[in-house]
Amino acid sequence: MLGQLHKRGPDGSADNGETGLLVPPRINCSGPNRGLSSNHSVSGVSEPTQAELPASNVFAARVPRPGEPNALDAKEQNRVERSATRRGERDAAIIAVLLYAGARAQECARLDVEDIAVTARTGEIRLHGKGDEVRTVPLPAPARDRISAWLHHRGNQPGALWTGQRGALSTSGVTQVVLAVGEDAGLQGLRPHRLRHTYATRLRQGGADIAHVQALLGHALLDTSARYFRADTAEQATIIERVFDH
Repeated sequence: MLGQLHKRGPDGSADNGETGLLVPPRINCSGPNRGLSSNHSVSGVSEPTQAELPASNVFAARVPRPGEPNALDAKEQNRVERSATRRGERDAAIIAVLLYAGARAQECARLDVEDIAVTARTGEIRLHGKGDEVRTVPLPAPARDRISAWLHHRGNQPGALWTGQRGALSTSGVTQVVLAVGEDAGLQGLRPHRLRHTYATRLRQGGADIAHVQALLGHALLDTSARYFRADTAEQATIIERVFDH
């Protein structure tokens, strides 16, 4: 044999083969790499080198953007509503359902006449959401007025609420109406979901709590509603001034 195999002690030391004594591992006491000369830890257990460590999947933490989602400000909202009114009763009513009931584009497109209940003083709309979810949302006066004007123009016969030259509007048709209204209002690329964000933001600004927002928007998770409750720096400063105004 090339040489006698050295026996190892429990702490990683070796039998020198002659005296039977256990010889501790050699320690480097100088230079930048002070310590054990091999991959031994102080306890004698081998530690893996960097190359031997398994690769780990490290993901950056997702930090929510401060402030509410991309809602229209008051001036932008006024421009959108004026633009929709210029385009006629139907488009004004579609914008009203998105802005004043927080409907998703597909919920708006699925509306039938039977889903609307409007009087001079009260009104509500029944929205058919994701899955089998159905929620009833109260309609404020601006929405009641515009929906009533469209129904007067359309007629109260049963069927799809939104009709055009080619029949009932699809989700894509509703989106095209919003895009056209936005372009006329100087807001290129306006989408229905931005109007929904505006509705939720107005609710929060008006004092609605997170449970109200969740119910009115049909969110399955409270965390989804919580994004509307992240005030930006300017709003935080306004709140501080109001609270501590002596």
